[in-house]
Amino acid sequence: SATGFTVTTSIGGWFATKINLVPGKGTSFMKGNKGKWYAGEDPWVGAHEAGHVMQLDDRYTKNALGQKIAQPGWEGTIMAEKMGVVTPADRQGVLDALDCNCPCGEK
Repeated sequence: SATGFTVTTSIGGWFATKINLVPGKGTSFMKGNKGKWYAGEDPWVGAHEAGHVMQLDDRYTKNALGQKIAQPGWEGTIMAEKMGVVTPADRQGVLDALDCNCPCGEK
């Protein structure tokens, strides 16, 4: 944690991403271009939330007990499961969000 510090990241413009990084643990989230991330959480959480900054959607649903269940076909991915990895489908999702139709996401 970084008590007493404020981290601000800006990519410019009126729709710049604004993330409030706070000490401790909690439920990190992104809503539109704004988010609140807890510095005391597992680093994986920040990576997952960064996926939202790159326009990736959550790829899980919640069951009746509130447990997160990966959507079919998204098992093991960073946007579906804790400790999931970045997959070609995730990379393609970022490219699609950028309207990029190049083959660079295939590696």
